[in-house]
Amino acid sequence: MKKKFALPTAESEQKVISVNRIDCPPELVPADDGGRKERAAYILVNGMPELPVRADGRRYRLLAGGADFFAAKEAGRTDVPVRVYRFSEEEAEVFSAVERLKTDSVGAMEGAYLMKRLISDYGWTQEDIARMTAELVQRREIRQINRQLHALLEKDPLTGARNQAAFYSR
Repeated sequence: MKKKFALPTAESEQKVISVNRIDCPPELVPADDGGRKERAAYILVNGMPELPVRADGRRYRLLAGGADFFAAKEAGRTDVPVRVYRFSEEEAEVFSAVERLKTDSVGAMEGAYLMKRLISDYGWTQEDIARMTAELVQRREIRQINRQLHALLEKDPLTGARNQAAFYSR
């Protein structure tokens, strides 16, 4: 077994880049277009989430978020916000695998394959995978709740403030 390889914490920077400069690896291409139009509409209304990428010369390689990438193109976005990570190839693979495990679009077989790779190739345990994906999913849910609360505050400050107080008093 290989030495345990931790989830990378490399430096990163925020940028806005053209979708034409982003390469999407085949494993991140959504299997179907089922929810692409709905996701594109969501992006038009609520804004584009930041996409994780790795610099690859003058181009960028998408690490996760293939569905959002294609939905942004469907919505007519020419530029998208990204977080550019300075990962080695191995770090990028681990990051991408963990990010993909957190999505609903990963099927059972693909999820099993990703977990097997993290365990056999990078020395992770099942507990490591559960902890990492649970923490990150929880953070994403909190950010989503905060965005919903801010939207409520903009629409109706009184109702939004009551909801915010109720949420944070739990």
